[in-house]
Amino acid sequence: GQNLEWFFSQWVYKAGYPEFKVRWRWEDSTKTAVVSISQTQKTDSLTPIFNMPLEIAFTTSQGKMVKTINIQNKEQEFYLPLDSRPSMVEFDPDNKILKTVDFERSTEELLYQLKNSSRALMRMDACQSLAKKGGEKVVLLELEKTLIQDKFYGVRQAAAKSLGEIKLKEAKEILKKGLSDPDSRVRRSVIAALGKFKEDPEVAEILFSQFKNDSSYYARAEALVSLGKTKVKKVYNWILEGLKYDSHNEVIRASVFDGLVRIDEPKGVALAKEYSAYGKPQPVRNSAISALGKLAKGKESVTASKTYSKYEIREFLEGLLWDPLFDARRATVNA
Repeated sequence: GQNLEWFFSQWVYKAGYPEFKVRWRWEDSTKTAVVSISQTQKTDSLTPIFNMPLEIAFTTSQGKMVKTINIQNKEQEFYLPLDSRPSMVEFDPDNKILKTVDFERSTEELLYQLKNSSRALMRMDACQSLAKKGGEKVVLLELEKTLIQDKFYGVRQAAAKSLGEIKLKEAKEILKKGLSDPDSRVRRSVIAALGKFKEDPEVAEILFSQFKNDSSYYARAEALVSLGKTKVKKVYNWILEGLKYDSHNEVIRASVFDGLVRIDEPKGVALAKEYSAYGKPQPVRNSAISALGKLAKGKESVTASKTYSKYEIREFLEGLLWDPLFDARRATVNA
C-alpha cells in the first residue's frame, strides 16, 4: 500500500550512492544525543540527494536501543532522547545501505565498539577507524587482542590491515603473531600488512620463510607480492623461487609477476615476455602480460638494453592482440 516510486527512482533509475559525514554530541541537560548528518556526494542530473529511512543504534547503561531516522536533505540534525550518555553509537549498524561513511569518534568510543559490538561489521569499522588514530599503546593492545582472539576471521583481517597502516615496530611484532592464525585468509591479510614495512630486511626474511612454509597456496602467493612491496634489494631472486611451484589455478607462479611489478625490477621484463607466450598456463600468461604494461610505465628511454624500452614493450604487446585466446587478448588490451 505504499508508493515506492522514490525508492526506484534513486536506486534503480539513477546513479551514485550517499556519502555520509556523521558527527554526534551529547547534551547532558536534556539527555539528548544530537546527530548531524551531511550528504557529501557530488550531485548532478543522475546522482541525487538521497531519501531513506536509516537506523542508528545506541548502547547506554540501560542496554541497546535502535532509533530510525528519515534522511531527506543534504544536511540534517536529529535530536534523539536517551536515558543516559551512550558509550557506543553505531550508524546503520546492520549495513543495510550502500554508502560510504566519515564518522568521527573518540579513541575511547572506538575501543568500546571494538570490544563490545555484537556486529562483526561494526568491529571491523572500529579497526579501520583506530588505524587513523596512530600507534597509541592502548590502541595497539586492543588491536593485538582482536587479531588473536576475535571469533570472526573478517574482524581479525581488519585488525591486521590496521596494524599494517600504523607501521610502527610494535605493530610489526604484533603482526608476526598473526602468522600462525589457523585461518589462511587471516594469514594472507597479515602477510599483506607486513608488506607495508618497506626496506625492512627482517620483514623480508619473515615473508620468504612464510612463502616456503605456509600450507596455503594463496598465502604463499601473497608472500611473493608482499616481498615485492618491501623493495628490499635481495628479494628479486626470492620472488623467482615461485616459478618452481605448482599450485591451484597457478596462483603462485602468477604472483611472481605481481611481485616483480612491486619492486619495479627491469630484469623482470625479459621474464614476463617469456611467460606471456602462447602455451604457458593462462593465469600465468595473464599476469605476465599485465606486468609488462606496468613495468613499461614511464620508461621513455632504454635502461639496461633496448628490451626495456617503453616503446619496444608496447610493440611486443601489440603482437599479442591477435593471440588465439580471448583472455590473453583482453589482458593485452589492459596492459
